Amino acid sequence: MFKVNLGMDGLSLKDKLLTLWIILAMIIGVLLGQYVPKVSSILNSGTLASVSIPIAIGLLFMMYPVFCRVKYEKIMEIFKNKYFLKQIIFSLIVNWIIAPLFMLGLAWATLPDLPEYRAGVILVGIARCIAMVLIWNFLAGGQEEFCAVLVAVNSILQIALYGPLAYLYVVKMGRGGTFNIDMWIIIRSVLIFVGIPLVAGFFTRLAFKRYSWYEKRFIPNIGNLSLIALLYVILVMFAIQGKEIVNHITSVLRTAVPLLIYFPIIFFSTMFYCYKTNVTYEIAVPQCFTAASNNFELAIAVAIGTYGVDSKQALAATIGPLIEVPMLVTLVFFMRHFKKYFNKTQKKIVFACIHNAGRSQMAAAFFNFHNKQPEIVGMSAGTNPADHVHEVVAQVLLEKNIDITKNTPQKLTSDLVSEGDIIITMGCGEKCPYVPGVKIIDWDLEDPKNKPIERVREIRDEIENRVIDFIKTGYGSEQKA
Repeated sequence: MFKVNLGMDGLSLKDKLLTLWIILAMIIGVLLGQYVPKVSSILNSGTLASVSIPIAIGLLFMMYPVFCRVKYEKIMEIFKNKYFLKQIIFSLIVNWIIAPLFMLGLAWATLPDLPEYRAGVILVGIARCIAMVLIWNFLAGGQEEFCAVLVAVNSILQIALYGPLAYLYVVKMGRGGTFNIDMWIIIRSVLIFVGIPLVAGFFTRLAFKRYSWYEKRFIPNIGNLSLIALLYVILVMFAIQGKEIVNHITSVLRTAVPLLIYFPIIFFSTMFYCYKTNVTYEIAVPQCFTAASNNFELAIAVAIGTYGVDSKQALAATIGPLIEVPMLVTLVFFMRHFKKYFNKTQKKIVFACIHNAGRSQMAAAFFNFHNKQPEIVGMSAGTNPADHVHEVVAQVLLEKNIDITKNTPQKLTSDLVSEGDIIITMGCGEKCPYVPGVKIIDWDLEDPKNKPIERVREIRDEIENRVIDFIKTGYGSEQKA
């Protein structure tokens, strides 16, 4: 689409146009708010947890498809893995110590003479994201199970820490006057905007995941609902605040300054740390977006409940998502662009066959499914790649709750591997490119092409057993090359 790679290669057409659609939604929203006098009052006439009902409904529909995708059966494995526990601790330090203090400093530096707007910005900085981060993680290709764990942990901490931190930063350090938070506001926000879609998504997956159509048709189609709901929420937000934005443009622009600084600095600082410490891309994505995102629903609810719906604090809190949403959509594309640099730090196990449409696809999928070391990633390639994955291969993997229907065969080249990687060949060993320091192991496996589905299932099970054995033996360290 562009000469410069902005990380769009892996996106569908609708995702590539997402930024344009969001800009249009923002513009239409502001125009509606400014030139249709009653639209703001109509959209804001009813609230749920101090959030406009139309926005609340949009948020719930936006989150439900994401929770349908999460493989809940893999979540407990995260808590048993020291690598993931280390990442969770890092996330908590960034989210509950570094990010709020950074926002406090920015609020004071940019709004020293506007205490009401400063208080609203501080409330945004303390409210750690527990909802929309799942959308950014989904769009950028992060690991959904790890992101769900961060959301769960931050939801619990939000209930315990938001009130005390708000008092400390707004009253004691922010000189924001008296402050009294109703704890029910915080609990209610978490229960509604995380609890409802989480429970709905969990039971939907529990009831239907055993059916092949769930991963093959339901998940891809319902995923479109998240994007539609996102555009709807943006349009409604800007329509409600359109007139206020125009009428208080100077204050709005000043309030936007700390937010415009906060989001990219926190995001890229976290990304730099992840890159330097060899964190995998799939884990770096939720780390970056959890750190940079904020729970605007909670910040708005607290500002309204504490200072009133027409307060400057509430207006400042409302400006938060107006800056955050388009900013983080932009950062999604930046993250996808930097994926290739993250992959260079990972050790790769490349499963290779001739057409990359059957055996190697199954092997790589099983490796990534069973592998417990995130710093090692499985890939597949072919010496003469086909134009699509065999349908029967994708079908038998769906029976194992593994979806490769969107995979595209790729060519095995020397650029794909580097020193320390391993290539496992399946009938194409003599055509493998030579790369110094790369270990090559050959597996003699039958090609599933044009075989009846019963035989393909047998080949599938043989490949899975070989992959499990390969992992158990230390990634081939006990196998003869």
